[in-house]
Amino acid sequence: MALQSATFVNERKESWEKLSTIVRKVKRGGVRRLSADECREFPNLYRKASTDAATAKTLRLSPDTVEYINDLAQQAHTILYTGPKKNLRRIIRFFTRDFPEAFRKNLLPIAVIFFLFFGTGIIAFIAVAQHPEHASALLPSDTIDQVKEAFSEKPERAGHQNIMMAGFY
Repeated sequence: MALQSATFVNERKESWEKLSTIVRKVKRGGVRRLSADECREFPNLYRKASTDAATAKTLRLSPDTVEYINDLAQQAHTILYTGPKKNLRRIIRFFTRDFPEAFRKNLLPIAVIFFLFFGTGIIAFIAVAQHPEHASALLPSDTIDQVKEAFSEKPERAGHQNIMMAGFY
């Protein structure tokens, strides 16, 4: 068992050291300090360290070794799965650069959807305004009767009550 444990540690020590170096680099200067190779390698090193942490417990390695691997895997997990900090600069950039850029890239589909949605509504409004009998093709007769009833009588109230009602709704 001791030989198996020593072999396990010796075989994996190099990858733990690589992961530890990457973790220290990120803690000191952020993810931008990593090279492209380190960025590609980091998730695999993290997964190996996570697996090694479980294996180290199974092999009953020294508590110091198990704790070192667990801490390393935990720190790597935090780096890998924590999103970027939200700050005012990122929010401003979203509204001043990212959103307008995405809007411009997708202008054609947005315009098509806009005109399909509002265009049909405008066409229906014009058609019913010019020929009220067309309303029955768009709405059930109960709804048409309710609308006619609602707008047939003028409400008996003072002007200030209208303003209050508009504010209420």
